[in-house]
Amino acid sequence: MEEFISSNEEKLSFRIIVLEHLKGILSITIKVNDRFTFSYSQSVLALSDVLLPFYDDDMKKDYKKYEEERKGLDTANNLKESQVNVVYRRLFRKLNELLSRNNYLKTSIYTEEEET
Repeated sequence: MEEFISSNEEKLSFRIIVLEHLKGILSITIKVNDRFTFSYSQSVLALSDVLLPFYDDDMKKDYKKYEEERKGLDTANNLKESQVNVVYRRLFRKLNELLSRNNYLKTSIYTEEEET
């Protein structure tokens, strides 16, 4: 697994980056303001992009469904913010199911090299 160096010289694994992004999305959901929909949707899409190489067959099907729903939103007029949020929330849930199927949140399945 690749490691990244943060500004304070800590090594960050890809797993930690994903978990921090999840934390960021969750913090957005508790901050309700006029930029909520944009922030939430862009954060979910960024997580989706990061996890793309790890998509299994189920997630590939789920993502195609998301794309179809999103196209429907693009062509519909006068959508309420809540209707848009439902589509991104569904994608976010599917991404979390992907993480669960892959035991991504369990540290014991990842063996990262220790510094010597």
